[in-house]
Amino acid sequence: MSKPKLLIAESTLGEPWLAHHWDEFFDCKIFDWTCNYNTNDGVVLIDDRYDREKYNQIKSQGLQVVRPYLMDSYVQDPCEYPGQDLILRAQDSIWIQESAMWKHLKYNTPRSAAVPRKFFLLLINQLRPHRKTLLEAVDSYLPESLYTCVVRNILLPDDVYVPITGRPGTANDRHYVPRWYSETCFSMVSETLGHSNRVTGDLLYISEKSFKPIAHSHPFVIQGTQGNLQYLRSRGFETFSHVIDESYDQEPLLKNRVKKILEILDSLYQEFKRTGTVFQDARTKQILEHNYNLFFDSNKIRELFRDQIAHPIMEFIES
Repeated sequence: MSKPKLLIAESTLGEPWLAHHWDEFFDCKIFDWTCNYNTNDGVVLIDDRYDREKYNQIKSQGLQVVRPYLMDSYVQDPCEYPGQDLILRAQDSIWIQESAMWKHLKYNTPRSAAVPRKFFLLLINQLRPHRKTLLEAVDSYLPESLYTCVVRNILLPDDVYVPITGRPGTANDRHYVPRWYSETCFSMVSETLGHSNRVTGDLLYISEKSFKPIAHSHPFVIQGTQGNLQYLRSRGFETFSHVIDESYDQEPLLKNRVKKILEILDSLYQEFKRTGTVFQDARTKQILEHNYNLFFDSNKIRELFRDQIAHPIMEFIES
């Protein structure tokens, strides 16, 4: 039986680390903008949110379109079928894409064992309001931690700065420097959103930021939307309730989550000053190994890609 035809016009989804996943389920080609296509040539994959002009060019040829909203979506948001399009969403799309990318980049090479002597690692590009609040609150810990705040020109050694014409630049948020993690006890993650922008309630938002410490075998505390830790546990990952009070994850209000996080940091810092390190117990090491193995599990990633990305597209093509 022949595979459904798929024309990939969204450049981020045509990257080599995803190619074998696409090729398993589809007859794939990269979309050629100099060509005229017809409906027999396949369904086109393009995210219209970032280039509406190209999307309109495709639609003018009468082609079916899959709009992959696999980044910058809330976890709970379902697929949609506006007009003749499919808006594709996948609850685990960040895990799928980051695992494939970081394995391709050989970030899954275990780093040398070391006892960390810095408190936490905090990586900030854009200084959103919730991050500014956090950064000000943890100011006393910063001299004994590693942190970035790119918009304030605070970068770490070996960071990769990316200039952007017309606005402040950024750091390469997929760049991995092993010693940043070896030298710090845990990641203080400040997610893209501290709360949802929806008036209907606090929806769950997960980015690569929550998966970085998992991929890099690092304990973590997450300042994000309500339920980030619950989401990770529902996927089989383990967290660190044996060391810290993780009830902050279920606080509906951001200010209360931040208050509890600051209490956690204070407690950890007291131990850090007393012993020189934290999160060095045997149970933590078991959790780090489990999470690392699950994150990079090729069979699991294939299963997630099949069920959440390939099958919805195939059903859309057949409908």
